[in-house]
Parts: sequence; structure tokens; C-alpha cells
Amino acid sequence: MKAEYRKGCPQRGNVKGTLIGDKRREFVHLSGFDPTKLMEYLEIDLISHNRSIISTILKPVEYFFEHIHTWFPLSLRWCSECVKKGFHSWLHQFSLVKRCPTHQIDLICACPGCLKQIPFLLSDYSLSDPFTCKCGYTLADFTLTQWSEWNILAKVEDGDVLKWLAGERGVVTETDRLLFIPRSVSVKMFNFEPTITSKFTDSEHIKKMTKRGYSLSNEFKDHVYDENKKCFRAIDRHVRKKYLAKWDKVLWDKVLVKSQ
Repeated sequence: MKAEYRKGCPQRGNVKGTLIGDKRREFVHLSGFDPTKLMEYLEIDLISHNRSIISTILKPVEYFFEHIHTWFPLSLRWCSECVKKGFHSWLHQFSLVKRCPTHQIDLICACPGCLKQIPFLLSDYSLSDPFTCKCGYTLADFTLTQWSEWNILAKVEDGDVLKWLAGERGVVTETDRLLFIPRSVSVKMFNFEPTITSKFTDSEHIKKMTKRGYSLSNEFKDHVYDENKKCFRAIDRHVRKKYLAKWDKVLWDKVLVKSQ
């Protein structure tokens, strides 16, 4: 595999020795692979296929200027049931998906045996054998099936993931934007209609700006700050009125009892 990899790498003339860096082992862009060789061996334009799938998954958040690894972590994320069939999906790698879209079980992000993460690279850094961690834990055993069950059709059963892929999450109109921290949310959280809206983008001045220009402008930062300030003030009023008022009375009553 390593010899064929070097043979199919378009930059092989710049690679010295037998060591290949992680940049040429990554799966997102497949930058270290020769498209001609991939087509020859796999009979599919894997690079274009890859690009199309990733583009579809990221379509609802295409206005986010995040590094690709924010959405697709450098460590392997897998479903324990899918891997038994030798199956893995880009949806498993997508950071906003926390559960397998097919089996509806939590994804695994580290080896259950040693608790170490497995790099999402074409490498044997963490594997002693196929599907086997160096600690000895086996992700899947194909000694009996001999890979005969690889030809399966995995159907997406998760309704939230289906809506995400259908474009029913993220941008609703040309000027709508969702603000969130990618590492702290999942596609399931986008099942709710936004309760805080902004009319800033309706101004004629902002309409003349490009999406990127507005999102990088000081006006955008000021608008986000103002919206967040209103939001936290509303939460503060709600907590004070519904919860703290009752506890203030209880504490005050206790103070009166002690003073007597």
C-alpha cells in the first residue's frame, strides 16, 4: 500500500525517503492521491465524489468561515454497528452528528480499550492490524465473513439528519444566519425555530454589502453584541421574576426567624 501510495502521489518527486506526512494521508481533500490512479484502481472519481458529499453536508453552514477540521475532526468517529459491516460514513465524521444516522446509537470517538483517539488518516499510527487498535481492542472481526458483508446499503433513519441534508436547517432566507459554537451543538438542536430575530439586515446599507463583507464588518459584531445583550437581559429578568423572587422571600423569612 505504501509503495502504491508513493507511486500515485503527484508530488512524489518532493518526498524523500519512505516517510509520508499526514498532509498526504488526509481523507478530506485526498491531496496526496493521484486522481488517475484512484480511477484506475477503484473505478470511481473518488476526489469529485468526496467533494460533492462534503459540500452537501456543509451546505446549511456554508457561510461559516471555519477550518474544515472544525466540521470533520482529525480523529475517527464511528458507529459500533456500522463498523461490524465494514461501513463508515462522512456523516459519522461530521461534528454536528452525535449519533449514528442509521442505528441511532452514540458514536464512538476513542478506542474503548485504551481510551486513545484513532487518527482519521490513511495510516497505521494507532492500528496494529485492520480494525484493531494497538492496545489489542478489536473494532470489528472479519475472520469469519471475510469482508463478504461489505456490500450493504446504509439508510439514514435520523429525521434531523435527513432535514439537514435536505437543506431544512441553517440558512432560511438569503439574509438569515444561525450563530452557534460548532463544537457545542448537534443537528438535533436545529429542530427549533429561532426565537430571536434581527432586522439589521433589512437596511439598505447592509443589503449592498456581500455576505462575507458583512460577516467580517464591525457593524456585524456590533449587531451581534446588541442582540446578545438583549437576550441575556431577557433571561436575567425571567430568572429574577420566576425563580429568585421566591427564594428571596424564603431567605428573608429565615433571616426574620433567626432575628427573633
